[in-house]
Amino acid sequence: MNSQQFIARSIDEVATGIRQAVAGKVSVFIGVPSDRLKSHFANAELADHERLPLMIRSDLRTFVDFGDNVLNLLAGTALDIWPFWYVGEDFSNCENAASGRASAAIKIHSLKTQSPFCNLSREWAERAINLVLDGQLPRFSSFPRQIELQQLCLAIHTGGLTLIVDIPELPCENQAAGLVRSLEWLAENGPLAVIALLPKGAEKNVSLQRILYGAQMCVASSDESIPRSHTVPSGLGSVERGDIGAEFLGMVRGRPHPNSPAEQKLARALKKDPDLSQLFALNQPVETVRGSRFTVDMVWGEGRVLVEVDGSQHFRDVDIYEADRQRDYELHLSGYLMLRLTSREVLSDTDQSIDKIRDFVKLRRANWQ
Repeated sequence: MNSQQFIARSIDEVATGIRQAVAGKVSVFIGVPSDRLKSHFANAELADHERLPLMIRSDLRTFVDFGDNVLNLLAGTALDIWPFWYVGEDFSNCENAASGRASAAIKIHSLKTQSPFCNLSREWAERAINLVLDGQLPRFSSFPRQIELQQLCLAIHTGGLTLIVDIPELPCENQAAGLVRSLEWLAENGPLAVIALLPKGAEKNVSLQRILYGAQMCVASSDESIPRSHTVPSGLGSVERGDIGAEFLGMVRGRPHPNSPAEQKLARALKKDPDLSQLFALNQPVETVRGSRFTVDMVWGEGRVLVEVDGSQHFRDVDIYEADRQRDYELHLSGYLMLRLTSREVLSDTDQSIDKIRDFVKLRRANWQ
């Protein structure tokens, strides 16, 4: 193995190397603390054209069917983020009815004529949308796996994905051989940069040598820690995807957070509301008079109304709670009206949450008069 050893003085240094990884090949990082890396990407602002990080965690039992398990996971992720497929597109008006399916087909036909979507398969997209409208995974045995991989990645993010595979345990020689074949197949057949996070000692595994050339041996500072306020929820919903799990999917401006089912449900309801659908933008950066820059779940820019959807960690973790209060202070000081909703109330009574948003909009408009 020809490796480059360096001291990671901060996780930013490791993340920069991952963001610069070349698509179409497997890059290996040894000894990277995956939780710190996940936290970094949870707070990173990514450009629309930049590859979106998708971190998954595997175990020693999955390597034989690893490629197929990844396809299941990508299909589940696509189902989770529907109707916000393809960057900048919104299929919220495509209901599970004949008119909605026809509307989706027209939209797909229009997308195919645009340059970013020259590789879009109309046949795959229309069949996939029919499945997700029925609540099913968009996978087909009649399509080659290579086509499935390409189209699923395109639906999730037009700029492609950085697939970060966290492998916390050392595989045996046979398992390692299967892993290498799967990682190479993914890199060669999808719009992907494939990153393998391997534990220390992996450089001694003979079967891994094919992907270890140029691997970066990371020696993170032992006292490096991540503030608890930067923790992120794991998992991308409850869809069954096989034996590997999605740990994290990066955030895209203009669509709900992929790691928050409550935010996704509220965004879908908001898009269907005739009075509110054109007001609020999703996951946008907001600057305060104190010079801070926060990404907020939903913002009505003209009316300076913000909506945040808080999971349970926002209340049980003192550091997160205090960080939220500081955000509220700076945003209120900057003229914003903040509405905080809990994930629980959004999931249990979405209509009531929409009514609360409507009340805040009415309040702000009344103050204009």
